[in-house]
Amino acid sequence: LSSVNVHAHGAVGIFGLRFLHGDGECGETEGNTEALCALLVSETALVHYTPRPKNAGARSLAEQGDVDEKYWKRRYNYFARFDEGVRMDPGAWFEVTPESVARHLADRLCHEVVVDGTCGVGGNAIQFAMNCRQVIAVDTDAQRLSDARHNAGIYGVASRIRFVHDDFAHFAETYEGQVDAVFLSPPWGGPGHLDCPHFSLRDVEVPDIVRLFAAACKLSRRVVLYLPRHTDLHEVGILAQQHGFPAVEVEKVFFQHPTPHLKLVVVYFSPEVLQLGIPRSVTQKTVGRPSASVSPPAKVLAGARDLLSPALAGILLRAVYCREEVS
Repeated sequence: LSSVNVHAHGAVGIFGLRFLHGDGECGETEGNTEALCALLVSETALVHYTPRPKNAGARSLAEQGDVDEKYWKRRYNYFARFDEGVRMDPGAWFEVTPESVARHLADRLCHEVVVDGTCGVGGNAIQFAMNCRQVIAVDTDAQRLSDARHNAGIYGVASRIRFVHDDFAHFAETYEGQVDAVFLSPPWGGPGHLDCPHFSLRDVEVPDIVRLFAAACKLSRRVVLYLPRHTDLHEVGILAQQHGFPAVEVEKVFFQHPTPHLKLVVVYFSPEVLQLGIPRSVTQKTVGRPSASVSPPAKVLAGARDLLSPALAGILLRAVYCREEVS
């Protein structure tokens, strides 16, 4: 893609994909036919900073418990109302979606009924409930669901969330109601996932991301995956093609504090993706410092295969790159 010029607001790149076909896996054998999928890549800069409440007192080591200091310092980023009694188990400290990101995702998934297939302690479900008529929050851990219900009560949205203790794949097989969109934020394997040069959709065995995605597609044709910043996009394209999506949007989320840096990737699968070719203008107020004037860098690499575009192959497709600044 050396001939592609990336501008601040809208540049066009041309590339095609040769996909591998397998039995439910992300490409095990190469097919004789060439399947194509367009990847529309956008960038969103978020203010990931929540000031310490004025009435927040110094916490004792007993209150902090075994929580790592770097996560403890970010507690208000995870839940702005943390001091009102938010509950988090040890795993939630590195799995929960920061509130500014969860709020941004909720604004993008503003539908009647949204399923959060990996609820955890409720970071995403709470923000979805701010905009949606009903949120169905599914998790295999009963204690986490209890914590999520408690946290939703703090934010005043517990009545809009239906908590379901079940395996998401089983829930998808048996649920017969209306679902407008499904959100999945499967565990990434803990902080150690960053030790690998790239994140494969097959790396984490429990839960199986590919299996969860297949289950989500049975509920809705709008599915959102919340993934690490060094996800292998070639596998994302394969997954989309195998489930009949001609295009997907890959949103690269940057945090602006303390300096702009790529934090995570959100992938949107839906029939409407091909209509997203025009750069969007999004404005979102977040708790904390005003947005810095600096734009995200054109390219930030966290690993050898961080957000790699697949090799050129066959018929060329158009991919649209746009950058958004959320303040």
